[in-house]
Amino acid sequence: MFLNIRLPDDISYGAVGGPEFSTNITTLNNGCEHRNINWNYPRHLYNISYDILNKSMIKSLLDFFLIAQGKAHSFRFRDWLDYEGQSELITQSSINDDKKTFQINKTYKINDLTFTRKITKLVNGSVKIFNKDKKTLVENTDYTINYNSGLIIFKNLVTEDLVADFEFDVPVRFDHDHCELTINKIALYSWKGIKLIEVME
Repeated sequence: MFLNIRLPDDISYGAVGGPEFSTNITTLNNGCEHRNINWNYPRHLYNISYDILNKSMIKSLLDFFLIAQGKAHSFRFRDWLDYEGQSELITQSSINDDKKTFQINKTYKINDLTFTRKITKLVNGSVKIFNKDKKTLVENTDYTINYNSGLIIFKNLVTEDLVADFEFDVPVRFDHDHCELTINKIALYSWKGIKLIEVME
């Protein structure tokens, strides 16, 4: 089950992690490599281990761990190094070519090379849609947003290029079922090995 709540920002800030691919490499007799891509899309991994936590932070983290029941339930996580999209073209991602329903994506680009990431967990109230050429804001009465799927549904057919600014979270779960909490001193705690893994949707 997905819990539509975000891990507190004061806990997620400073996390170590990012995208991970899966690649098998075979070295041939002539020394050349054969690389087999197992995943076309990366899975994000994070570590939010802390050496020192105050009583308020440890309560928030322990509450979250218990409500999530360890690995059982996923939730929202802000990756502070990558949580925004700006001027992202949405009219290339029409669902079933109906020109009314669009999936929010984020495009990463170097010269003519691109990688497209599907965005599902939009931050409530953060989405703004503009006409690409005129840079005019599209009224939010003209569309509805599913903040848990990243889908935007327009009332009328879209006949022009539109772009979106938005913030997003990553759906993750704890990658362990055991809480390894240590009391260092009075009101000072540590919790090592807190690993999070993206839940693919």
